[in-house]
Amino acid sequence: MNGPSNFATAIAATRTDRIGNGIYPLRRPGRWHSSPAAARSRKRVGSLQNWRLRRVIEFVEANMQRPLALADLARTAGLSRMHFAAQFREATGLRPHEYVLRRRIERAKEMLAASAAPIAEVALHVGFSSQGHFTVVFKRFTGMSPYRWRCTLANRDDCSPVCRLSHGHALADRLNY
Repeated sequence: MNGPSNFATAIAATRTDRIGNGIYPLRRPGRWHSSPAAARSRKRVGSLQNWRLRRVIEFVEANMQRPLALADLARTAGLSRMHFAAQFREATGLRPHEYVLRRRIERAKEMLAASAAPIAEVALHVGFSSQGHFTVVFKRFTGMSPYRWRCTLANRDDCSPVCRLSHGHALADRLNY
């Protein structure tokens, strides 16, 4: 019975030797990792070319009010989704989805500052499907709710009842936002 175990030992030794030389990927729980030699030989992802980046930014600005999928942005740049995402992140330092969210929040800030439109209307106009999702994302980026941000912009700790009504925050009064 020594035959099969010697055979298994020989296969394991050969495989270990090949792994050390970067021929086979190392198997670790849940992931495939290549050897350090193979990792050094991989090329670094290049940055997205300026003309492609400009085209994507213009597309986001023009279509912000509708849902934007990674496939839409990649198609605009003329790349596959994975190549686009890697190159976009290299060029901007942000993932494409993160960039779109930041632009939506910046546009929402402009609208909140310039108009008395209800927050729900602003949320829909900048491409969020609901006021609740908009509020969560807005608070993540600014540290305060859209309502509080608008009141702070008006240099008030708490908007007066007149201010609340003029900004369409009657519901916010009832919910104590």
